Amino acid sequence: MTPVEPSVEQTTPEPAPAAEASPQNTPDVLSNPQSVRRRRRPPPLLPAERPEPTHAFGFIIPEECAERHAKRIVASCSDYAPGTEDYDCAVRCMTNHALTKLPAHIHAKIPTLPTPHALPLLVRESVYFVYPLADNSCKEAYRVRISRRDLQLLREELGLPQDQKPRWFSVETL
Repeated sequence: MTPVEPSVEQTTPEPAPAAEASPQNTPDVLSNPQSVRRRRRPPPLLPAERPEPTHAFGFIIPEECAERHAKRIVASCSDYAPGTEDYDCAVRCMTNHALTKLPAHIHAKIPTLPTPHALPLLVRESVYFVYPLADNSCKEAYRVRISRRDLQLLREELGLPQDQKPRWFSVETL
């Protein structure tokens, strides 16, 4: 005969009996409303991440501006002579990189300009990028104040005509 191991039964504790409602432990709210404490509201929860904007207020970045900044980047980090085939290829390859570096470059030149979004935003169903001055991702990014002087400096930096005004665009985030 083989020895049989003893079985171990799992015991679960029985739930405690519910406290019965009695007139002694139930406050009489209807007769004395001051006896009930008011609950303090919890502080509002902040979102873990900022939501992605669907609309942005700003200027469309012209292709000449992106190409000018790409040439500046290529000139600073390569030995290619302007006008050569290698230089032109490097400029074409650096154009998208120049768009990602553009907000930091402009913020260094115009530090008072608000930058709600770190990257230019793609206009929905288009091939154009927007330099965002405001967006609809949160209240702070939506209600920014921009001085006329900052707009003038930004127009000059982007190479825009003086009469062009910023406007709202439907955008996609990449």
